[in-house]
Amino acid sequence: MRELARARYPDVLAGGASQTVVDATCTHGPFMATADLCRANKPSGSAVVLVREGTSVKESYLREAAFVDHCFSACGAKPQRIYVEHVNKAYSRRGAVDPQALFVQADVTRRVQRIARETAAELDRLREEIAADRALSRYESHLCERPRTCPSCAELLPPREAGHVSTLHRGGPLVDQLLDDGITRIVDIPKERLAHRRQEIQQESLRAEVPYVDDGALAGFLGRLVHPVCYLDFEAICTAIPPFDHVRPWEHVPFLYSVHRELPDATLIHAHYLMEPGVDSRAQMTRRLCTDLDGCGSIVVYSAGFERGVMSRLMEAFPAAASGIQGALDRIVDLLEPFHEFAVYHHRQRGKVGLKHVLPALTDISYSGQTIRDGYTANRVYRYLSLGGASGDARSRLLGDLVSYCALDTMAMVRIVRELRAMAKG
Repeated sequence: MRELARARYPDVLAGGASQTVVDATCTHGPFMATADLCRANKPSGSAVVLVREGTSVKESYLREAAFVDHCFSACGAKPQRIYVEHVNKAYSRRGAVDPQALFVQADVTRRVQRIARETAAELDRLREEIAADRALSRYESHLCERPRTCPSCAELLPPREAGHVSTLHRGGPLVDQLLDDGITRIVDIPKERLAHRRQEIQQESLRAEVPYVDDGALAGFLGRLVHPVCYLDFEAICTAIPPFDHVRPWEHVPFLYSVHRELPDATLIHAHYLMEPGVDSRAQMTRRLCTDLDGCGSIVVYSAGFERGVMSRLMEAFPAAASGIQGALDRIVDLLEPFHEFAVYHHRQRGKVGLKHVLPALTDISYSGQTIRDGYTANRVYRYLSLGGASGDARSRLLGDLVSYCALDTMAMVRIVRELRAMAKG
């Protein structure tokens, strides 16, 4: 991506004597800061450019730029202008990527200099701490801001007990307050301190050690399912640089889908489509999808916003399939609904309503035996294969792992609906 951003500056491409320094670096004590581009900007002095993947100027980018300003200034090379070059979210690829249209340059000088002034003392103190403790042992237990959802940090954290207050559904600041008050179990929280009905349901389910079921709401949900029921799931990549034509930055581009069709006698028929990595066969995928969903009654998905978004973009990109896709959109039923509304809540869900929390709570299956266990990994594996990262048997195994993971997503929905039907009868 940085190479594309640099292409916006002709002197970088010209080589030889250039007014632009690529990956300009300054060292200040234990700190080292790098700007993607440092340009002579006479007569007003130098300007630094940070290239970032987001579609707007994020607070984190400003803080990174402030660190660059701090280090460059300490080296006697204070930037006079500071820019963040970020992706233009309105850009839609047509043929070769156009760097001039893909990026937007924002002048953040004033905001960055204010942050630099506010954080200068903190950075000076940190420099002293590093000098006194080169191993940074005081930071060894620090994790990122969202450790539970971070693919790296999550593996370092012990699993939470189902009844610990940290698993309280949408607990937010209340969790810290409860821990400060010495309350560690959800069942011990005074009812008046619970913020909403869902937290009350979670507490009731934990106390009784049985699932909570709103019989009327569950019956209403199941009554909307029309046979033959089809269960649909997509896997998609999203990248800052659009990989194909008619794709915008960070748009979810489907590369795989799985469909389980359940007949009235409970027979299951499975179908899937996997795009050859690096090849844009979305048109063929869209036609096959319409065929695989033809004749379905309800189309069950989990968290319908994602599937609806993917299908709507396919409809825009391939108008010939619009009627088939729109017909499928009209028949979508969101399996997340009864769990999001806590019409059904199992005490082993740990306050979560995602598919990978609901499945092991309601059934005897999980994703633990899968090589690929989440959409983030599936995204990375497919991108790796698209770049030619594997061949032969290794490539075939990874492609099979992708299909197996996506198929488990739809099979998981089949099993969950069957459990819901059993609950409704029981």
